[in-house]
Amino acid sequence: MLSQIASLTPRQFEFAAAELLTLMDARFIDRTVTREVRDGGRDVIAQYLVGHGDHAIPLHVSVEAKLWNESSAVGVKPMMRLVSRLKHRDFGVFITTSFFDKTVQEELIEDGHPVILVSGGDIARILIANELEGAALDRWLHSIRDAEQADHPVH
Repeated sequence: MLSQIASLTPRQFEFAAAELLTLMDARFIDRTVTREVRDGGRDVIAQYLVGHGDHAIPLHVSVEAKLWNESSAVGVKPMMRLVSRLKHRDFGVFITTSFFDKTVQEELIEDGHPVILVSGGDIARILIANELEGAALDRWLHSIRDAEQADHPVH
């Protein structure tokens, strides 16, 4: 499954990350993949609704998406780049096909940074939970490639 995700280009993976947000939780809305260059350290920006019905409050979300070899851990430097972009009441989501260095995880917890970590294993679980396996995964990946060519997220 991750080998199929690894067939995406890094830019296509940014579009996949935007889609993974809603597969994780439908309260992620208004997802926008940022420009390919000079993206301000964010690959996707979105809103996350907290509350209920007419009384929901949108929180700003910054997403970093890294299509990395599954044997290379995400270290402190890329994580701190995301953290440095977060403003008061914002939170971040770091999505990678690899995994997170133990130091990164410990520092996020110790410092109380509001960042959700999504590893390669998490991506596989999200896809399975949404019944995106086999031919369904192939169709989903095709829609991601089409969205990247059109330069807008799939809805």
